[in-house]
Amino acid sequence: MKKLITVFLLLISVSISFSQSKKQQIETLTYKLDSINLVLIRSIDDNEKLSDTKLVLESKVSLLKNENSSKDSKISLLKKENASKNGEISLKNEKIESLTKEVKSLEQDYQLVVAELELKSDSLDACVYVLLNKNISENNKNPNEIYFEGTFKFYSTWDYQFYIEVKIDKGELAGKTELLYYSCGTSDTDKIESTGDFDWIEDENIGKKVSGVIVRSNCISENYETGVDYSKEIYRVKVLNHAGN
Repeated sequence: MKKLITVFLLLISVSISFSQSKKQQIETLTYKLDSINLVLIRSIDDNEKLSDTKLVLESKVSLLKNENSSKDSKISLLKKENASKNGEISLKNEKIESLTKEVKSLEQDYQLVVAELELKSDSLDACVYVLLNKNISENNKNPNEIYFEGTFKFYSTWDYQFYIEVKIDKGELAGKTELLYYSCGTSDTDKIESTGDFDWIEDENIGKKVSGVIVRSNCISENYETGVDYSKEIYRVKVLNHAGN
């Protein structure tokens, strides 16, 4: 009997112990469940806040995209306007450059025309002077003045002598090549006043045509072998025309 009572009490004890353990487990699980629910609720709240924030941010992004698109359009328009203005500037610069070249060309043409007119004027003056001398010579029948036309062949300024060599084509001396003197030696008492451009007498003009009036004259020259002076007949330049050749 005692054993039964002992067993019964033991069962009751175990049952009570089990019941208490079960209760504790339930309480623990309930606490954990409450905690999980609390975390879940917070997560849901946070998620809702994040969703709202996301919507706000998406709205701002959309607004920024629209603004950026508008700015891109404005930038594109400004670039096109700038390109158009650059094109206009480039076109104007080309026109200015073309006009500048045209002005320079006209200036060069003007200078050439002026130079040509001056040359023709000098040539005309020289020709008139030559013809006048020719007519005077022919009318007065002065045998010492001779009109000529020919080709400039050579010149010399050596030993106080200044002369040009001319192959004569027209005039009394036609067919001859003569030395035409501006001066002859240091004691040239028969030297005459000559008209003409002395600077023209240079190598680059050899072969060009000349015309003018020469005077049959004399000069005293020294014989280098004997050292004795002697008189020789020469042609002196009175007028020389080379302009226009």
